[in-house]
Amino acid sequence: MKSLPKISLWVLFGLSLLIGLLFYFGGNSGSIQSGGEAIEMPTYVNPLIYWAYFLIILTIAITIGFLIIQFILKLKDDSKAALKSLVAVVGVALLIIVSFFLGSSEPIQITGYEGTDNSGFWAQFTDMCLFSMYALVIIAFLSIFAVGLFKQVKK
Repeated sequence: MKSLPKISLWVLFGLSLLIGLLFYFGGNSGSIQSGGEAIEMPTYVNPLIYWAYFLIILTIAITIGFLIIQFILKLKDDSKAALKSLVAVVGVALLIIVSFFLGSSEPIQITGYEGTDNSGFWAQFTDMCLFSMYALVIIAFLSIFAVGLFKQVKK
């Protein structure tokens, strides 16, 4: 049972390496015109995108699964500590909700793109992802600074 994570890691690494090599060395399926210049399109773009989707969904599922298991185990021992552990989850959920509503649903101007997937919900979702990343990076830097300051004051 202890070797299962190691085997899983190597399988995921091998598949990622294989898909990456196919993407970079698998040839081109044609070209598109963008800004008056021809851009070659790799053949294995879709498998790379689907693999990225799979890895993201797997990461989210494992994270949520461990959060639930940890919460249940803590709830049995100390219910107050279990409820405190939900503060971070609620904080991230609030960050995502607020950043979604801060996003704009106006169409994004993309050179060479004429579709409709760059407005409405998807434009707002993109803004949500960007705003959440900005906020998390700022929080990380502030936390690093605060811990360093706290250590200096404590001495």
